[in-house]
Amino acid sequence: MRTDWKRSLGVASVVLAGFVLAGCASGPELPSPQQIEAARTRADHDGVASAFAYQADMARRDAATHRDMDRSFAALRAIGQGAYPDMEKHCAAAISKYEGMATQYDRRAADHRRMAQGDLR
Repeated sequence: MRTDWKRSLGVASVVLAGFVLAGCASGPELPSPQQIEAARTRADHDGVASAFAYQADMARRDAATHRDMDRSFAALRAIGQGAYPDMEKHCAAAISKYEGMATQYDRRAADHRRMAQGDLR
């Protein structure tokens, strides 16, 4: 049983380290409502589009992190190292949330790229 506990603790440590390291990444923050409203030039809209595109990438990365964690918990269950249904549910919900966020950010980035080109549709 001691080996099983060590293995579970090792998996949990790797998962936690992934969250800590993921939080260290930095890039453009979401544009404020004031920045979006004030965007008038191609450069303004390109900047807003870049920030939204970055946030979409980060949301996809967060979804991938949760997908990896979900696989880890499923693997532990498969080899009899315990079941973590709450964590598996959390991961599934987080994957859905982050994928939805990425889609929305991609749409906002596309909107501002069109505005940068003068297409105001």
